[in-house]
Amino acid sequence: MVPLLAGLGVYQVNVLLSRLLASFLPTGSVSYLYYGQRLAEIPQGMFALAIASAALPSLSQAVAHGDEEEAKRLFRHAFRLSLFVAIPAAVALAVLAEPAATVFFGRGRYDAAAIHETTRSLVWQAAGIWAVASVRTIVPMFHAHNDTQTPVIASALNLVTFMSLSLVLMGPLQRAGLAAATTAAAVLQLAALLWLLRRRSGPLGMSEVTTSVLRVLIASGVMGLVVWTCARLGQWELGGNDPRNLAIFAATVVAGLLSYVAVAAALGSAELRDLRAAIRRRVRA
Repeated sequence: MVPLLAGLGVYQVNVLLSRLLASFLPTGSVSYLYYGQRLAEIPQGMFALAIASAALPSLSQAVAHGDEEEAKRLFRHAFRLSLFVAIPAAVALAVLAEPAATVFFGRGRYDAAAIHETTRSLVWQAAGIWAVASVRTIVPMFHAHNDTQTPVIASALNLVTFMSLSLVLMGPLQRAGLAAATTAAAVLQLAALLWLLRRRSGPLGMSEVTTSVLRVLIASGVMGLVVWTCARLGQWELGGNDPRNLAIFAATVVAGLLSYVAVAAALGSAELRDLRAAIRRRVRA
């Protein structure tokens, strides 16, 4: 369990270190960073971690039977599903950073200035959701092969990158610099894991994933435009208790979800069909 935690838990270590570093910044920095992290972790905890956890038993079984090609197929499938959820979540949360901060926190002493600062950190954190989700999908592939060392090496690279960038960026960008460092470190860790996995297992057939990602990016772009247009109808300076803002935020989320699903379906997304089938199986069970 210790190597598993080291391979997957470096993000949480970065979160703790970012709060420590934020304590050296102006008053309120820890809170702005903390509340932004709470929102960014919603899609990671609800979807990405669930997909990664579900994939590990199947990967381990395929490897135990000596079927490396089946293991790669299962890995690509989990990777595609993770990105199918994580990329639109990153786009939506980045575009809706101010409305989300307003609706969830904008009341009482959490005034317009606090919302603005939370928004700045949230945009950078949202930008890394897909990378963190992807790391959680790739690490089980190593553990299925009883390789606990490689993910720890990649995590160490993540940690060194995070600390180096944090010390450089926290001066000019303040708490947003810490959020940017977390995202950059996760992207580098992801790139390192993919490179190391290819060296270990040979060609991974990533053209399948690339094609899927292109469809996801198109659908996410359309969704981002839809939610940006809808969000402009809100008067977010009135705070999170304003009934009109609450209604617009809810309608914006629904409109974004529907537009993403509609475009993904029009593009023939296999991931959408897989998720629908999984939901049907869960409902019948």
